[in-house]
This record gives sequence, structure tokens and C-alpha cells, in this order.
Amino acid sequence: LDARTGYLWNVLGNNNLSQSDRWLWSMRLRHRISSRSFHYVSFGQDFYWQDFTDDSAFSEFIKYGFSHRFSNHVFFNAFIQRSHDEFLTGEFTNRKFDHTTIGARLDFQVTDDFFFFLTYRFQQMDETRTLAESDRHILNATAFLRLTERSVSYVGYQFEKLDASRSFFDEHLFRTGVRRYF
Repeated sequence: LDARTGYLWNVLGNNNLSQSDRWLWSMRLRHRISSRSFHYVSFGQDFYWQDFTDDSAFSEFIKYGFSHRFSNHVFFNAFIQRSHDEFLTGEFTNRKFDHTTIGARLDFQVTDDFFFFLTYRFQQMDETRTLAESDRHILNATAFLRLTERSVSYVGYQFEKLDASRSFFDEHLFRTGVRRYF
């Protein structure tokens, strides 16, 4: 059992927000099925901030997940989550959405210094006020190579497809870099 609690103050300076001061909490119950598998359920009310887009949201959620280690080098996990989100800042300020998200990840540890993972995520989002609906598919493949004890290089590809009532797009994103840990 993991549990957290906190309090969100209206530090954003937006007085139009409904219930901007509120308690945050979450719990996760984890059960070991075998020496290689476990599953969990988590639920609560939390605050999320997206650095890239400057969006923030208050979210009430429930999530179920499953993880399995096939070998010392192959690991799999999957989840399904349902949430009700109220955006506090960004493009969707003061709008509320119901989300259903399903995802899976497969990790391969090829050597001590090289690993890669594949992820797939499907997200369905319904705006509660206008009933606008959107579906998003995200596929990601990323490889990491440890260069030194504190340096890692990575290369990745992400494909994202959005089908929405007002817009749609297909996006291909390639990224590479070196990360140094201090």
C-alpha cells in the first residue's frame, strides 16, 4: 500500500477556477501474483503540470495495471485508466474532460549498457460540456546506450495520430541526445 496526501493552493493567480484550493490524495494497492508478476490498482485526486505546453489539470482517477518479467532481460507492463480532468491553465483552461487511457510497454535489456523499449498508448477524451470527442494513438520506440557511469545517449521515434471532431493530425517525431547525470 502506497498513499500520499497534499494540498493545492491557488498559486496560479486565476480566480475564475472552480475549487482551485483543494486536497490532493492518492493510494496504490499492489499485489504480487508470482515472483515475476504483480498487478495494482491506484485511485485518487491529483494535480498534473505539463512543462512543455504549460497545461495543468486537477484529475480524479482510477487505474489498474499489470506487470510481468519474462526473463532478466524482458519486462512487460500494461494499464487502463479512467479519469475526470479539469484543466486549470493552458489552452483548455476551465474545461473538463473524461479520459480513458490504455497503454502497454515492453522493455528489452540487451546488455548492461544497452536497452530499448516500445510503448503504445490509446487515449479517448470526451469534453463534458460540448461532448466533443477525440481519439489519440501514440507509438514510441527509444533506445539507450550508457556511455560512461553517468552519461547516457538515446535515440527515439514517436508516431502520434489524433482524430478529433475539430481537428486531426499525424505526427512523426525523431529525437536524440546525451544526458549527463550529476
